Amino acid sequence: MAALQRKLGLLTLTVASLMSAQIIREAATDLIIDTQAEARIYLDGRPAGTVGRTGRLTIKETKPGTHTVEVRARDKRPFKTQITVVEGKTAQVTAKLEDLTGNLEIMTVPQAEVQVDGKRAGVADSSGRALVWNIPACERCIGEHDVRVSRAGYNPEERKVRVAPDAVTTVTITLTQTEASAEPGGPAPKYAFHRRMEAIDFPASIRFSSDGRRVLAVADYVACPDPICKGKAMLWETDTGRLLWQKDPVLWANGRSSISADLRSLIVPVRARNEVRIYEAETGNLTRQLSHRNVAAAHLSPDGKYLYTLGACTTNNKGDCTDTTTAVLWDFAAGKQLRTWGNGTGVAAISPDGIWIGEEMDNDSPDASTIVLWNLPTGESVRRFEIDGVYPKLYFSPDSRWIVINTKSAQVFEVSTGKRGPTLDLGNGDATSSVAFTADSRFMAGAVGDIVMWSLSTGQEVTRLKVPGSDARTLAISPDGRWIAGSSSGYLTLFRRAE
Repeated sequence: MAALQRKLGLLTLTVASLMSAQIIREAATDLIIDTQAEARIYLDGRPAGTVGRTGRLTIKETKPGTHTVEVRARDKRPFKTQITVVEGKTAQVTAKLEDLTGNLEIMTVPQAEVQVDGKRAGVADSSGRALVWNIPACERCIGEHDVRVSRAGYNPEERKVRVAPDAVTTVTITLTQTEASAEPGGPAPKYAFHRRMEAIDFPASIRFSSDGRRVLAVADYVACPDPICKGKAMLWETDTGRLLWQKDPVLWANGRSSISADLRSLIVPVRARNEVRIYEAETGNLTRQLSHRNVAAAHLSPDGKYLYTLGACTTNNKGDCTDTTTAVLWDFAAGKQLRTWGNGTGVAAISPDGIWIGEEMDNDSPDASTIVLWNLPTGESVRRFEIDGVYPKLYFSPDSRWIVINTKSAQVFEVSTGKRGPTLDLGNGDATSSVAFTADSRFMAGAVGDIVMWSLSTGQEVTRLKVPGSDARTLAISPDGRWIAGSSSGYLTLFRRAE
């Protein structure tokens, strides 16, 4: 009996030893959390510690199995994950915390520029609303971001703004107009709505006659069978709005065309025929032709003396150019070539005094443009302008003093010196809006939905005209300054200067 008890005691001891060994093998192991300093760690919903300056927290004696780890820090999005702790192995979690963000809505004056923390964040739309997305937000802070709102002709305002996380924070920042300084040459002209005529959808060109009594609107690309597009042209008597004639279709080119100042001629590049065609606008009759290989653009000088044409490069089946472009300057009346040069893009303008031509040149930049100013009588390159933005439009003021390069904004330069003038925000972020000048070259207007006029000497807005219907994108000012025409979808709107 005693022997049996000794055997049972030995068996009990063995089982206990085995159980003890099993418990040791299932003992807890380490769980390492790598994240930012001062983050708070929760394990299965319970506080497990705060991360020190090293960015690491080790949780000792973590029981094997699946656990939920949560990491929280001020002004950061919570991090949450599950981790399986395996017996005898160290488990590790790396928690990269993301900033809390929110959206900022600013209500101010139309076309005001908004800066957040010293960086340009956008421009208010025609209603005065600007929305800035994904700004770092905070839960318990005040004055997190510096917001500055400015616009020419207004006193800028700055404010510290707290942005709430995962929400839209709306602030109103009201700008007050500056006291108008005396405008050199007298006050800006005032215009009032005169009439609206049913017209062409989005005319590509508007032109007044030299006496301002007639206005022509031409839309191209209505239909474009190769090689010549079919467009539409309409001519009105300005004062009465009486339609004088309408041509539908009118021959127009799949390229950049031009209208003579007397509204009698349409100058059309026809690339597939390697020629420039000059049509009588009213009848559509072909009056003459000029030969130019691969011609893709034609620009007539305001006085009708010079014609600039550009021959596009020849492309292979991959779309790569196999030669260079060729620009030609013509004596328009005589049909005689005066000068040729290369590497232009076809974007060009000739100054009214016939001395200058501004031309975009090819470059390798995907987000910038190079404009070269040439002296027409000598053929010399005078200066270059490197401009942010692509697909520019070029304009000269009537006195040939200013050249305007329109890309993301209208950038004004003095022709004789190259000195930069005001930069005017056209509000739509690209060069689709056209601009025009008053006859004295003191003011420039832009079609930015509304028609807005600025002083070229101060950069201040002086006039804003509402165009009925949809946004205006094309405009013209008559040579005598009495009329402004703006196009919107299906209509041409006329404004008359107050006498």
